[in-house]
Amino acid sequence: MISGLAMHGESFEAIMEFREMVNRGLRPNQVTLVAFLNACSHGGLLDIGVEVFNSMERVFDVERQIEHYGCIVDLLGRVGRLEEAYRFIENMPIEPDHIMLGALLSACKIHGNMELGEKLAKRLIDSEDLDSGTYILLSNIYASYGKWKESNEIRGSMRDSGIDKEPGCSTIEVDNQVHVFFVGDTSHPEKEAIYQRLQELNRTLRFEDAMLYINDM
Repeated sequence: MISGLAMHGESFEAIMEFREMVNRGLRPNQVTLVAFLNACSHGGLLDIGVEVFNSMERVFDVERQIEHYGCIVDLLGRVGRLEEAYRFIENMPIEPDHIMLGALLSACKIHGNMELGEKLAKRLIDSEDLDSGTYILLSNIYASYGKWKESNEIRGSMRDSGIDKEPGCSTIEVDNQVHVFFVGDTSHPEKEAIYQRLQELNRTLRFEDAMLYINDM
């Protein structure tokens, strides 16, 4: 329940559910505490999250695992305390995995910390423990800063490593028929009509945008 509330943006309710559980004398386990810390992360509740994290072993007799450390890194990253998150990683008694480093890297992209982002990128590349999502994140971060050479090098490394990214897709139902569209796929039998309609919509939107600009002058 705590995890479900957190996933649906009800962080405060998740915290209250956790407190009620503890007040009833129920002892949280490792999984429950991961759900609680995730709720704190989604809600940006840094003080509460850190307090419970620091008291896990003393109060609940639960040994901290990499998932708990990862929640704190994610929490610090979400509230913009990126350097503190990196120091936290450096001082952990266990080695961070690519998921944890990737979460902080994503936060660097959001908050515009390219210097730390590059440091994390190098660390991730050196770890040789990258999945397709992390490769794409690295490439997109370089691209967002106009570093196309580095972005292309990451994409090349991904191909050389034999890692494939599953193409994104979308579906739409028209007249009781489901149409599936994949990124980069041009095999749809009605592609000519589809692209023609898209061009018409694009022209219309550009015209509307221009008219809004003129009316605001």
